[in-house]
Amino acid sequence: MIETWRHGPKPVRILDVGVSLDLATHDIDLAQWLVGSEYASISAISGVSDKKQNLEDIFTSQGILKNKILVNHSVNWISAKKVRQIRITGSSGVLFGDLISLELDFYQPGTYVNSWSKEKLSTVKFVNEKSSIPISYAEPLDGEIRAFESYIEDGNIGNLSTVKNARKIIEILEESQRIELYE
Repeated sequence: MIETWRHGPKPVRILDVGVSLDLATHDIDLAQWLVGSEYASISAISGVSDKKQNLEDIFTSQGILKNKILVNHSVNWISAKKVRQIRITGSSGVLFGDLISLELDFYQPGTYVNSWSKEKLSTVKFVNEKSSIPISYAEPLDGEIRAFESYIEDGNIGNLSTVKNARKIIEILEESQRIELYE
């Protein structure tokens, strides 16, 4: 399962699109790119909490990729604190990433350790092993520019998103149900 969170206050520079086109596109694309699979199905709801702006500021979705991986996205512009996180859960453990602090931690499945007596359970604790994975910072826009230059020079698409992929993401967002959260 892949879960993503992109929360924070609305940027003043955004006047023409809602949170889904500004932020949710990145997480929808990220989930597909990480595991190399497109969405088989996705259900999304976006909400508008400010009647004056009429742009959605809340987005949530649940989906399943063609390779049977479940995906959840939570995006909003109404949180006071900026959050950019991802959690990937599988049978080998949980990979938790913070895209702001660049922390990546892997938690291996734990085991229960207990001591039983017929009269009572004396000790129960869950042991979970955590491994931190070092990652280095690279300016995202610089990486995109270099990848684009490489594409122009030798035609290698590399990790660049395609227009076809971008169109599919826009179609996913256009199908989402939009609700007004004000009266």
